[in-house]
Amino acid sequence: MQKLGFVVNGVLLSGVLTYLFLVGGEGAASPIVSEGGGDELADLEASVATDPTPQSAAELASRYLERDQPGLAQAALDTLPAATQSDVRLSHVRSRVALAQGQVDDALTIAAAAMVTCEATPADCPDWLYAKTIHQTHVLSAMKTAGIQDPTADRAHSGAVLVSAVRDVRLSPGL
Repeated sequence: MQKLGFVVNGVLLSGVLTYLFLVGGEGAASPIVSEGGGDELADLEASVATDPTPQSAAELASRYLERDQPGLAQAALDTLPAATQSDVRLSHVRSRVALAQGQVDDALTIAAAAMVTCEATPADCPDWLYAKTIHQTHVLSAMKTAGIQDPTADRAHSGAVLVSAVRDVRLSPGL
């Protein structure tokens, strides 16, 4: 009787293991970024993979940042040829990527360089980009002054600095 129990246990155990091996081991692959706008994102990814332009790479990086994926955003920007890496439109997105990765100093350096480029060659810098760069530089300077290196580490303090910086920009003379 005891041997029969071992045999039944063995058969049952081998059946469960066979089932897990054949059916339960692999699941469907999960998406890297959350759902929503999947077709548009896939089309944009394909466009950047086949013919990367500063505009399409910046758009893809921005979409990744909206989905809280700064590593993918950085990778999208890194796909561009070296000749297009200095495009001022990319500087704004690169600064946002650095900020999302918790690098306020790098983000400020990139934004300040973009602002200098916009001031030196206004023809290469649309008005909307120049305005965003001024705003971004002001906010990042306020974060650096407040000692914030990673805005995600202390969201309450970062939020207070952001509100104060935005208020300062709106009240600044000449804007």
